[in-house]
Amino acid sequence: MQAPPFESDGWIARGPIPSATRVSRLWRLLTACSAALLLIGYLILSVVFGDSDDNLRVDQTASLVFALFFVGVAYVGSIVIACIHRTRQLFLLRSLFVPHLVVNLVALFNVLLNILSRNLYPLNAIRVVGIGLPSAFSLIYGLASFLIYREYGSSQSRAEDGTPS
Repeated sequence: MQAPPFESDGWIARGPIPSATRVSRLWRLLTACSAALLLIGYLILSVVFGDSDDNLRVDQTASLVFALFFVGVAYVGSIVIACIHRTRQLFLLRSLFVPHLVVNLVALFNVLLNILSRNLYPLNAIRVVGIGLPSAFSLIYGLASFLIYREYGSSQSRAEDGTPS
């Protein structure tokens, strides 16, 4: 009797993860810092929403400048990282788009909670920007994540990780 021919499941035949899919720790750290800067910026921005007669002794102009600086640096940094690593789409999905999507949703929740709980009506320009930016970028990061996931699917991501499918 002859044994049936060996059929590989494809995982062993692929070998190690190719170097083209590996990303250095520096880039992963930069994406994490970008998400942290974004969250810090929106947390500072929520302090600016209050009226000047509150008990907080905060310089609203300086706080607004720092908040918008942190938010701007985070968004520009994420765009630069996305442009540099545009061929490493799974890295962008896992390390940039999904964390930034979560941070933008948390920021939107924080802004809406501050406005609704402190009855800060009517909405002025700062409050509209505070609602509009995380909303718009949540849609952008969500759409980018969806498009990358749709293109690669879950089976491709497991293959690049080196785990069997």
